[in-house]
Amino acid sequence: MKRYENNIVLEECVECDDSLWVFIRNYNALCTLDQEKEKIIYVASIPNEEFYKERLVSKIVPYSNDLILLPMCARNINIYHIKTNTWDQIEIPDTIYDYEPNYKFMEAVKNGRYLYLIGCSYPGVIQFDLVTYKIVKMVECYVGFSKKVKNYIWVRSSCVKIGSKLYLASCVSNEVMIFCLDSLSYSVVEVGNENNRYSGLALDNQGIFWLSPLIDTNVVKWDGRNKYTEIPIDNQSNQGFFSGIVIYDRIKIFPRVYAGCTIIVDEKENISKLNSLYHIYKKLNSDKSIYEDFYGECCFVEKGKVVNRICGLQFENSAKILGFVKEKIQLYKTVIHEDGILFNIENYIHSIIDLEEQKERNKHTQFTTIGSGVCSFLR
Repeated sequence: MKRYENNIVLEECVECDDSLWVFIRNYNALCTLDQEKEKIIYVASIPNEEFYKERLVSKIVPYSNDLILLPMCARNINIYHIKTNTWDQIEIPDTIYDYEPNYKFMEAVKNGRYLYLIGCSYPGVIQFDLVTYKIVKMVECYVGFSKKVKNYIWVRSSCVKIGSKLYLASCVSNEVMIFCLDSLSYSVVEVGNENNRYSGLALDNQGIFWLSPLIDTNVVKWDGRNKYTEIPIDNQSNQGFFSGIVIYDRIKIFPRVYAGCTIIVDEKENISKLNSLYHIYKKLNSDKSIYEDFYGECCFVEKGKVVNRICGLQFENSAKILGFVKEKIQLYKTVIHEDGILFNIENYIHSIIDLEEQKERNKHTQFTTIGSGVCSFLR
C-alpha cells in the first residue's frame, strides 16, 4: 500500500450539527471534514497556544452550540462557541500529585447536567457543570489503584458508563475502577492476571466487558463481578501499544499504535491479526465509525462496512491558516512548513508575494529555502 507522507493526521473527530468536527494532531487547528470534497476546512485555533504544537486536544465534546475541548497538552480546558466563533477557557484545578502535562485527559462522559473529565496522567476525575460552565469538584481517585508499574498514564480511553457508574481500566495494574458519578465515590476490583495492564474496556451486546491489553498481555472477558476469561494473543512489539477497543455487533477490534498488529476477535472468539496501525479508530455513533491508519487512509465505516475511503487528507485552502500563522509569529522566530500540508502552489506563490511586501515594512525579514520541499520563514 502506498504511504501518504503529507496527509493530515486526525487526533479527534465528532459529529455536531450535521458536520464532522476534527482537531489536527500536529497543529493547533480546529477544522471540519468535508467527506464529499475529501478535504479538511480550517475553522479556528485555540488562543494562547502555539500553532505548531502537537497533540493539544484529545477529545471534543459537543454541547448545545459549543465544543468542549479536553486538553492533552493544552494549558486549559477550552470551549469553542460555534455561532460566535469565540473561545472561553477553564483552568485545570491544581492537585497535590505530580502528573505528566502532555497527557492530561483523554476521555469524558456526560451524566445529567454534568460532564466528567477523566484524567489520563491527571490523577483523577473533574466534575464540570454544563449549565454554569464551572468546575464543581475534582476527585483525586487514582491513588486507589495499586500501582504495580511505573507509568505516567493512569487511565487511557474506552471507558464504560452504566447508569450512574463509570468503569475505568487501569494502565498501571490489573484493576478496574468503578466510579459512582452521583456520590463521587469509587472502588477498585482486580480483573485478570496480575501482570495485565489495560488500555481500555467496552461492553458488548450481551452485557459482557471486554478489556483491551495495553501492550502484550491477554484480552480479557469480564462479567462485571467475579468471573473472567483470558484469551491469549501472540507476543506484540513492546515499541507499540493498543489504543483501546471498538465493538461492532459481535466483532471486537483492538487497534494498535506505532508497532505491532491490530487484533480482531470474531463472534466465535477466534483471534486474527491485522497488519495495520491507526492514528485514530473510534465510533461516531452506534452505527458509524472513523479510522485513519498510518498509511494516511481515512475510512468511514457503517455497520461494519467501509462506505467512504479518503486516501490522504489535505487542507482545502491553507490561506486562512497562513494568515493566522503570520499574525502570531514573532520577529526572528523560525517556523517550518512541510510541503503539501500547509502549502499548495497557489498559497506558496501568495506567501512569497506577501513576504516581499513584508520586507518593505520590516527590513529584518528574510526568506530562505533550506531543503527540498521545506520552507522557512525568518522574521
